[in-house]
Formats: sequence, structure tokens, C-alpha cells
Amino acid sequence: MRVKPKPRSPDNAELAYTRALARLVREIRRIVLASIDPAIDRRLDAPGALGIDWPKLRVRLGQIIARQAGDLADTMLEQVSRFNKRDLERMLAIDINDEPAALRRALSRLRRENVALIKSIGAEMLTDVHRVVSRAVREGRRSSELRELLVERFDVAESRADLIARDQALKANSALTRVRHEQAGIDQYVWSTSKDERVRQSHQILEGRIFSWAEPPVTNPNGDRNNPGEDFQCRCVAIPVLG
Repeated sequence: MRVKPKPRSPDNAELAYTRALARLVREIRRIVLASIDPAIDRRLDAPGALGIDWPKLRVRLGQIIARQAGDLADTMLEQVSRFNKRDLERMLAIDINDEPAALRRALSRLRRENVALIKSIGAEMLTDVHRVVSRAVREGRRSSELRELLVERFDVAESRADLIARDQALKANSALTRVRHEQAGIDQYVWSTSKDERVRQSHQILEGRIFSWAEPPVTNPNGDRNNPGEDFQCRCVAIPVLG
């Protein structure tokens, strides 16, 4: 059995995706505040609605996100795929010739998942904002208090976008690693963690053990089976086993 050098993580692609989603969240924030701020000053002390057309605002945000979601996902996947191929070529010391159909299926699935997640950011943000505004009106909150509450919700949305970016870049790298391993006839890998304090206990016990892509181990208390990088926020990697 021969074990190859440890793979690297797609840090640059992850960082670029994080920044891109943060920009999108800030754009959504600007639009929402521009729609809400005037109404806050006029009607915060009144019962009922503030005169904000929530359905119209939701449609507008949905259109903006829909225009960007596909491009954001495509850019991230292209960057991760390019990195992944170079990194595997470095480890295996071969030129990797992708099998178009298998790679296309993997990228298509990853794109659908990322577009859905990106769209959910705006939808959940607006739902949170609507809830916070409605509650503030019922409770007779001051305008300054409401603005503070809204800023908190926007910060939560940006944190969620950051988690999505990191998680999805790692998942994409894992999925493409599996496709390219299998195309190269590599069925098994050594599980390798990041060996730091952030590694969860259920992954620590997998360190150095050999698994097959077709039969991954249990990686969390729910009993889910995952290969390296497939579990939520998993930074573990698969070191190919040859021969």
C-alpha cells in the first residue's frame, strides 16, 4: 500500500466565495433598509402595518438574488475544480484527464445546491426582518431600538452566508476529489484531519484509518455516513491509497 502526500484545501476559492456572498448580503441589506427606514420614522407608533409592501420587496430581492446566484455558484465551482485538479496532479504526479460526463454530473448537482442556498439567504433575511419589524410595532419600540434589532439580524445573515461559503467550498472540493479519484482507479483513502483544536471528536477517531469512497464511516451523532469534507464544515481530507 502506498499513501500519497496530503491534499491541500481550496482556501483562495473559499475566501473569494465568502467575500462574494458577503457583498450580496450587504446589497440586500441596503435595499431592505432603504425600503424600511422611511416607514420606521413615520409609523413606528402606529398599530398594524407600516405601509411597507412586503410581497413587492420579496419579489424584488428574489429577482436580484436570482440574477446573481448562478454566476456566484459557477465562479466558485470553477475555482475549486481548477484548484482540485492541480492539487491531485501534484499528489499523483500524473496529468488528469477528466471524464466529462461524470464531472458534469457532479458540478451540476453542486450548482443546484449552491443556488438554492444563496436564494435562501435573502428569503430568510426578509422573513427575519418582517418578524422583527412587526414585533417592534406591537411592542411600541423606539425607532432607534428597531434599527439596532435590524442590524443584529443583518449580522446573523452575513454570518450564515460565511458558513455557507466555507461549507460549500469544502463540499465541492470533496465531491470533485471523489470523482477524480474514481476516474484514476483510486477506491480507497486515508482519513486525515486538520489536527487542531477545532476537529470534532467524531472525526478525530477516524484519523489515519482507511476507508473506501463507496463505504464511508459514521461521522456525527445522527449516524450519517460521510467521506472527508462532506459533513457540515468538515475540513478533513482524503489521502489517496495506491496499490
